[in-house]
Amino acid sequence: MNQLILLPKDQFKKNKQIYILNSTDPRYLHIKNHLKLTQDRTLKMALLNEGLAQGKIIKLSDKNLLIEINSALLKNPTRPYREAIIGLGRPRQMLKILEWGTQLGINKFQIIKCQLSEKSYMSSPLLTAQNINETLIKALAQSAYYYSLPEVEIKKYFPRAWKENCQKVALDPICGVEQNELSMFKENDLQFLMGPERGFTDEERKKIKLYDFQFIKLAPAILKSEVAFNFFLGKLS
Repeated sequence: MNQLILLPKDQFKKNKQIYILNSTDPRYLHIKNHLKLTQDRTLKMALLNEGLAQGKIIKLSDKNLLIEINSALLKNPTRPYREAIIGLGRPRQMLKILEWGTQLGINKFQIIKCQLSEKSYMSSPLLTAQNINETLIKALAQSAYYYSLPEVEIKKYFPRAWKENCQKVALDPICGVEQNELSMFKENDLQFLMGPERGFTDEERKKIKLYDFQFIKLAPAILKSEVAFNFFLGKLS
């Protein structure tokens, strides 16, 4: 944990500058047992969807932990919009992609069931709203920079509408043109699309082309979905 993520429910009712974590909270346990911080120590924090701040531990007991914000909220500079549309794959793989994408500043994820996606993955207990939310918050804590939760949608069909005035890229090792230089995507709003492990069907490729997606591939070899995802986002960061 590189920054402490504080939620609205953590706010102390008597003082809005103070937040309380009870002893059963994993964040309390991490601070006390792993980081071994003590009273009067400062730490980096992020108020969820609000901004970054510095905080000071003003009380640490066996029952709870009180933290007081002792700096102004900092906002990140405005960045281009980033949306990832991912073909539904193995649930653990999807959670990893959500985790890594959140650490790299993705604004929105759409996980879509493609023709070659395994149908049973849609009902996986790993992809519940609660589990996804916990994954995103842990990713923000790791990032030490981002503080806003990305939007996540899981759909049983291809999107029927796409963001306007936005570059559109489809990562496809079969019909994509190899593209090693990605600087042309850095400064603009971007939607990028990736298929599941087994890729897109020809029918899906025809649909994608109707929406003016540029098909690219990142390497001569066929990469695993998570490798391609990280490679592409790393190049953009």
